[in-house]
Amino acid sequence: MILEDISLTVGGQRLEELLTALAEHKVQLNAHAPLYFLHPGFQLSPSPWTATVRLLTPAELGFGDPTPFPELARAAEAQGLALCPPEVGPYLRLALIHQEESRDTLLTGTHRAPQGAIHVMSPRLDRREDFPRGLYLRNVAGLLWLRGYVCDEAYPFPTDALLAFLVK
Repeated sequence: MILEDISLTVGGQRLEELLTALAEHKVQLNAHAPLYFLHPGFQLSPSPWTATVRLLTPAELGFGDPTPFPELARAAEAQGLALCPPEVGPYLRLALIHQEESRDTLLTGTHRAPQGAIHVMSPRLDRREDFPRGLYLRNVAGLLWLRGYVCDEAYPFPTDALLAFLVK
């Protein structure tokens, strides 16, 4: 399922400008996303830069069973990929406005990776268990979402979960 690499411009905006761009594209945010954006570790680059992002699954990283984040990150590193800086998530959402619609419309309460989600694999910003681990993109019933998600490091991502890594 490895798709073409996605090239996007990241940075060069203040947070207010980025949030305005998301709003202009009618991107929905859950309650976790603003918490993530306001964390001191979420930094926006003052100058624009080009990121190349690759979408792939844990299975494509060589895993036959659900796999936790640290193991996925190590396998990605071995394949020349890196974790995405946290700022990549909102820019990837803006770049993928034509994301395929999810078949499952459930938004919360499942304790599993949502069908159709693209998880942006980024370093953890905060060690608190109730703080968002990262962001994922989803198209639910025609609405584009950028959602923060909470999980611990042991959470096993399913083999068919779609993950976004930075190409080095």
